[in-house]
Amino acid sequence: VLLLLVGSASAQAPRLGAAVEAAHAAGALDGVVVLIEAGTVRYARAVGRAERAFGTPTAVDMRFPVASVTKQMAAVVALQLAA
Repeated sequence: VLLLLVGSASAQAPRLGAAVEAAHAAGALDGVVVLIEAGTVRYARAVGRAERAFGTPTAVDMRFPVASVTKQMAAVVALQLAA
C-alpha cells in the first residue's frame, strides 16, 4: 500500500497514525509505515506480523522484499520530475 500525503509531515502524522491503526484493525495492513520530511523521520510505526506462519512481529528496522513493486514507484517519480 502506498499512501501519499500532501502538506506538512508534522501536521499529517496524527492522521497517519489513526489511518495505520484503522487499517491494521481491519486486517488490511501488516507492515511498516514511515513518514519522512526533509530527511527527518516524523512518524514510524510497525504493526502486525512480518511472517504469519511463524508469528514474527514486524519492526521499524525490518527489511521487506519488494520485488518489482518499486518499478512503478520509480516510474511515477520520473514522470513527475519530467512534468
